[in-house]
Amino acid sequence: WSSYKNPIQHEKSIIDKIFHSIIIILHCIHFSAQKSIPEEVKACLDKASGDAMKAHIAYLADDALLGRLPGTPGFETAVQYVELQYNKLGLQPAGEKGSYRQKVIIRTAKPNAAASSLVLKTGNGEQTLASGKDYVFRGDFNKKENSVEAPIVFAGFGIDAEK
Repeated sequence: WSSYKNPIQHEKSIIDKIFHSIIIILHCIHFSAQKSIPEEVKACLDKASGDAMKAHIAYLADDALLGRLPGTPGFETAVQYVELQYNKLGLQPAGEKGSYRQKVIIRTAKPNAAASSLVLKTGNGEQTLASGKDYVFRGDFNKKENSVEAPIVFAGFGIDAEK
């Protein structure tokens, strides 16, 4: 308050800001309430009860689906279930070949610990490190093999302390 010459003027400024904020919020509420929901959406929302959602989640999370890992029978069962539910809701397929599906390429990379190596070369000789114990590789998923020969950069001991 000491930086203002007139504390009453400062108080009025705060009240004006609050008043204008309330007016803006009321306008937003008014205009958002004016939007109508399309009949198709209303029909879907009417079918979506809490009990139905709980039943869908319980089915999809059930151990009978064997984890739903992509490419497994449990995953396929889950996908077919979701497609059936979409169909029951009247959702139009927008995927490939008139289906609800779209192919997605999933790349995976798994380092071959037996074929991986890391050797530190110093003026005193070489030190071979053990993969998975002394270091972990994170390869480039777009390459079959990764190879790096570079000097080591010392980045500190990981201690964040004042001197």
